[in-house]
Amino acid sequence: MVSKFGVRATTALMAGTILSGLPVAASAQGAPPQTAPTLAPVPANVAPAVVRQIKTLRVEGSQRIEPDTVLSYTKLRVGQNYT
Repeated sequence: MVSKFGVRATTALMAGTILSGLPVAASAQGAPPQTAPTLAPVPANVAPAVVRQIKTLRVEGSQRIEPDTVLSYTKLRVGQNYT
């Protein structure tokens, strides 16, 4: 059974979500097209970034969540390159 409060709350939240997007969409229509930003040239005396590889991942200090759960929420993986 669904309560009246639940239906009203859902309706109010959806209406608020829909209405909050209107000003953004309306203002985006008149905006001029954006150009790609220009990148500054890299000075010759700057060394390139060193690429390394992740060898192990370890979770420490987690008291309520299993380490495997914490690792499942990160994009880091063993064998992945990083700079």
